Amino acid sequence: ELSELEKQDITIVPLQVQQHERAFKEKDIDAVITFDPARKKIIEMGGNVLFESSQISGEIVDVLVVRTEKIRLFEKNIKDLKWSWFKMIKNIQAEPHKYAKYIDMRMSMGEENLMSVFDGLNFPDKEKNAFLLNGLTEKSLPYSAKKVAKNNV
Repeated sequence: ELSELEKQDITIVPLQVQQHERAFKEKDIDAVITFDPARKKIIEMGGNVLFESSQISGEIVDVLVVRTEKIRLFEKNIKDLKWSWFKMIKNIQAEPHKYAKYIDMRMSMGEENLMSVFDGLNFPDKEKNAFLLNGLTEKSLPYSAKKVAKNNV
């Protein structure tokens, strides 16, 4: 029974995402933390979803962090990067298939797999991003980070 597992019952096996399917198929691992397209393929092999990050919305995020001294040094580049990021979000939301092929040039996942990844992701726009970063409510990133840190100590 999963609920009866203790931390000492679990052995962490570090794997690259490209190894997840093979390791599961060959029974080198019993469980894996992964994402699409590997998630879908593992389910097709008989895997069961025990938990999805959508159950804890806003607690698993990707962020870009820049050192303060680099912000001053590369201010124009960072502004351009932010502008490009938010423009790309709008473009992807408006025409996902069109932009998936460009993103796939870098990711090499296949357009269909990339579209399934898009389905599970939330790309906050500029306004939502500012709200998440302000730290004033329990929906903000600083609040969530403190909660996660407290629970993992």
